[in-house]
Amino acid sequence: MEINLHNVIKIEVKPINNLKSFSTRDIVFHYEDYCKETNKDIINEFTVNAFIHDKKVAKLIYSK
Repeated sequence: MEINLHNVIKIEVKPINNLKSFSTRDIVFHYEDYCKETNKDIINEFTVNAFIHDKKVAKLIYSK
C-alpha cells in the first residue's frame, strides 16, 4: 500500500501504548491541503495506527 501526502509540515511519533496482549503506536502526519470551498490552504492530519505483538521485532528506524 502506498500513501502520498504533499506539503507535510510535521510528523509526530506518539509514545508506545502497552496493552495486555499487544502494544500500539500512532504516527501523525500534519500537512497542508488546498480547500476549494474557502480557496485557502488548510492543515489536515493523517494518523497511522500500528498494532504491535512483539516490541522486540517492531523497531522504529530512521534513515538519514
